[in-house]
Amino acid sequence: LIFLGVNIMNISLSPYYLDAYNLFTNINGFLTKALVALPMAYILLLGDIDLSVGGNVCLSATVLGVVYNTTGNMWLAIAACVATGTLCGALNGILLTKFTELAPMIVTLATNIIFRGISERILGDGSTGGMQEVEWFTQIYYGRVAELVPYLFIIFCVLALVFGLVMHKTVFGRQMFAIGANKKAAAYAGIKVEKIRMIVFTLTGLVCGVAAIFDCANMGSVKSNLAKGYE
Repeated sequence: LIFLGVNIMNISLSPYYLDAYNLFTNINGFLTKALVALPMAYILLLGDIDLSVGGNVCLSATVLGVVYNTTGNMWLAIAACVATGTLCGALNGILLTKFTELAPMIVTLATNIIFRGISERILGDGSTGGMQEVEWFTQIYYGRVAELVPYLFIIFCVLALVFGLVMHKTVFGRQMFAIGANKKAAAYAGIKVEKIRMIVFTLTGLVCGVAAIFDCANMGSVKSNLAKGYE
């Protein structure tokens, strides 16, 4: 009722409230977080948690900025960014699958601090920027189809469809449901529990790297407080 009331009031106060362009602009503002939420659904389905995603995005973005300003090659910087995110996710996976007695909440809280700490050591109180000079890179975030629908919105919808289909229509998805319901029973049924956990944590890191690309395209610079609260 509160939600409906607020929207009715806003519609009556402003003729621009339901403007499609403005709605898509507002949606675009949180889609980088929404990207990270897609693999996080898999992690939660497994009965795990990953609190390191904010630090991962921050460190991946830092690497992108540093590599670009060092080499002047944006494609190399993007590759380094995605690789960094993937390696950070793999580190979580290795720690949690090799030391199964450790709690995912504690491990990923620690790696979150480590990832962001590395970024702070690299950048200090400053930032790394200049990425807005590459017009096509900026358009990754700000570009729109028919001057209305953001590219990022389309990318998110496609990825959401893919992640949903994998979760509900594949053997891998059914195995994740089984692991989340009972890890021991899943293992006795022949499911490679730790291998699947490793894949999912690594996938989450990869998506964090992709989200970092869009954050960099949005702001054109990176500071060590980027992506705070993403967890």
